[in-house]
Amino acid sequence: MASVLSGLRIAGFPGRYLQGPGAIGALSHIVRELGGHSAIVVSDDFVEQAVGTRVRNQLQADGLASRRLRFPGECTKATIDALASQATDARGAVVVGLGGGKTIDTAKGVARAVDARLVIVPTIASIVIAGNPQNSSTTLRRIAAPVGDTVSHCTCAGTVGIPRS
Repeated sequence: MASVLSGLRIAGFPGRYLQGPGAIGALSHIVRELGGHSAIVVSDDFVEQAVGTRVRNQLQADGLASRRLRFPGECTKATIDALASQATDARGAVVVGLGGGKTIDTAKGVARAVDARLVIVPTIASIVIAGNPQNSSTTLRRIAAPVGDTVSHCTCAGTVGIPRS
């Protein structure tokens, strides 16, 4: 009887996982460790506003050029192809997926399309539904929750601190 796991590659962890205060400060080191001379950062507008400038400033301060590719919100083949076509400077670059699940999945696709290494910087942002005591309607609020810095490459679960607004 064939095992349901035969033919599957199993890994219980990413190639490297870093978590803790200031972990974003290690991003440049990781990019260089992976052979990168620059970074292509994939992020959506919300994450860009929260931490994108901080990440690119850190890379620049450490002597690495970087540029941002704007993730429009949905992970599709068309999105991956469009962003990959914008990554004309991918030679020697590491793709950095900065954001949540869809952004990370898209960054993985872009990295694969341009044959680049990948660093994932997961973020956490949650939607909170709170009852409004002034009336019976329910309101939606987007809450950015800082929970510590995480930088990892390959895939992982983790969070990066997003400053409260």
